[in-house]
Amino acid sequence: MGIISHLGENMDFKFIVAADIHLDSPLTGLSRYEGAPVDILRGATREALENLVALAIKEKVAFVLFSGDLYDGEWKDYNTGLFLSRQLSRLREAGIKGFILYGNHDAESRITRSLRLPDNVRAFSTKSGNLFPGGRGGGHPWAGLCPEG
Repeated sequence: MGIISHLGENMDFKFIVAADIHLDSPLTGLSRYEGAPVDILRGATREALENLVALAIKEKVAFVLFSGDLYDGEWKDYNTGLFLSRQLSRLREAGIKGFILYGNHDAESRITRSLRLPDNVRAFSTKSGNLFPGGRGGGHPWAGLCPEG
C-alpha cells in the first residue's frame, strides 16, 4: 500500500507497477530450441497483461504504472495496439487510472506514435514536467509527473 502525504493529509491507496511487458514479443530466439513451447510463450505476454488488469480491478487499485517497454520495438500487427487499448479500457471501466513511462523499445514503436489511449491513461513526456489532476475524482495534483498533453 502506498501512502502519500499532501498538505498534511495522509492518503492511503494501492497501486501496481509493471515493467518490461514486451507485449506480443516475437521471441525470435526461441526457434533455436527444439521442442520449445513457442506458441504458448508468445501468448504469455497477453495473458500476463490480462492477469495484471484483473488483479488491479480485484484489488481496487488507484492506478497502474507501466514502466517502460510495453511493446517490443516495431510491431507488425495493429492487433497488438487494439489488445492493449482493450485492457486499458477495462481499467477505465473500473475507475482505475493508468500511467505509461515509455522505454527504449516503445520509443521506436508505431503503437506509441499512432495508438489513441483511453482517457484514463496518461503517457509521460520525456520532454517536460507537468502537474495534472490526481486521485479518484480529481483531488490534489500529482506533482513531478510528466504526462503528454
